Amino acid sequence: MLPDPFIFSKAQLEKRGIKIEKSLGEGIASKDWAYDVGAGAKKLEKLRADSTAKLPKNIRAIAKEGLKIEELYSKAIASTPLKLQNYLFKNRPIIKKGKTDAPAHYDPNIKTIVYKEQPQIIILRHELGHHVDKINNYTSLKKLSTLKIDQLQLLKHQVEIEDLLKNNKEVYLNDLFYLNSNRAIGDKTRKDSKVINFELQAKETFANIFEIILSGNKQRIKIVEQYFPNAYRAIKKILERL
Repeated sequence: MLPDPFIFSKAQLEKRGIKIEKSLGEGIASKDWAYDVGAGAKKLEKLRADSTAKLPKNIRAIAKEGLKIEELYSKAIASTPLKLQNYLFKNRPIIKKGKTDAPAHYDPNIKTIVYKEQPQIIILRHELGHHVDKINNYTSLKKLSTLKIDQLQLLKHQVEIEDLLKNNKEVYLNDLFYLNSNRAIGDKTRKDSKVINFELQAKETFANIFEIILSGNKQRIKIVEQYFPNAYRAIKKILERL
């Protein structure tokens, strides 16, 4: 399956030997193409919308929903290196609407992200992290043994971390501290009926840090590097080798 062209710059497309149709314009990917993909992308979106509008009424809504998810997936991985983008397109999970208590969850048995309503991009990236972990035989359980070193350091910095979290209510950062401190730091982020063991910590830490890396947000990445240096390095290596 070829990647959706509107998330790549002109140079990246040409590197793949793909020519941009003149009708789409030179603005197919602006400098800030992860969020504003330019006039060319808007033309492409209009072409898709027009095509969808011509479909029979009984499948039009399904097509529109699928189109929104395609666009969301493209944006979710847009800040990643080209090699990783290719990997995530080639090995993308099924993404479908279905019954779930959470806004979205990953079902490893069918390699599917199930969502209740169209998920936020941050949630999609997190669930994609679970998928990447699963299809690599839960590499988190093998490669994140050094997470235990990070965990031992957390309580030494409990006061400064709690001050940090007062001004940052972002769920996946909070979840990192909550899980890896065995509920000692941060707000409750999940149903506490589950036993917090190393398997849960490793899998969720992988998905959380995966999401933060894909976001490309320097401030979030800096916090992870500071308090989870060993886990961060391990996950970076995993992603570089995919």
